[in-house]
Amino acid sequence: ALYHYLYFGGPEMMQKLDIFLQTRSSQVSTHEAFVAAFGMDYEPLEAALRKYVARGLFKYQILQVDDLGVSEEVDVERIPHADLLFVLGDYLAQATPWRSDDAKQHLREVVRLEPTRAFSLSNGGLGAWELAARVAGVDMNDGAFKGGMMKNFTVALNWYANSNVRFMFGYDRIIDIKNSPLTTRKGGKPDGLNTFMFRSQIAF
Repeated sequence: ALYHYLYFGGPEMMQKLDIFLQTRSSQVSTHEAFVAAFGMDYEPLEAALRKYVARGLFKYQILQVDDLGVSEEVDVERIPHADLLFVLGDYLAQATPWRSDDAKQHLREVVRLEPTRAFSLSNGGLGAWELAARVAGVDMNDGAFKGGMMKNFTVALNWYANSNVRFMFGYDRIIDIKNSPLTTRKGGKPDGLNTFMFRSQIAF
């Protein structure tokens, strides 16, 4: 019910949830992050959630069962941030396919935070790898202004060594340029231009 309320209760609630997740990942307590994001304590949100469920927007059913012999003693453990992002990403992908971009963002953050096998020379871990490619184009002609047209191809390789270190390799090649005012030194088209990029990121 809480997931349903936060994701279908309006864009304002989704924005507050995003703020809570971002704040929670910093060095603040869960309660402080909750109050900062939602502007209220737990009790008012619980009351609003009860009203939301009572309106019938969230379908549920109460089942009468015999005593299952479940112990009333409950151990509460804080869910790791990476696990929380995975649950949210999986929920968005399955329940709200139109929010696939948000789902990908959460799941990619999980990979960044917790690679299945962090890079290690002693244990043989390779970290996590991500490969992406795209073909793009731009048309800079607008009425009397003739800036030309361009198509380019890009491929990128990201290596998440561990939860703190990431290396990003990129290659871009201009496939074709038409009617561009730019020329090479010999007057030809500046297509075939190759660009190599490398970036590193350390999170702490």
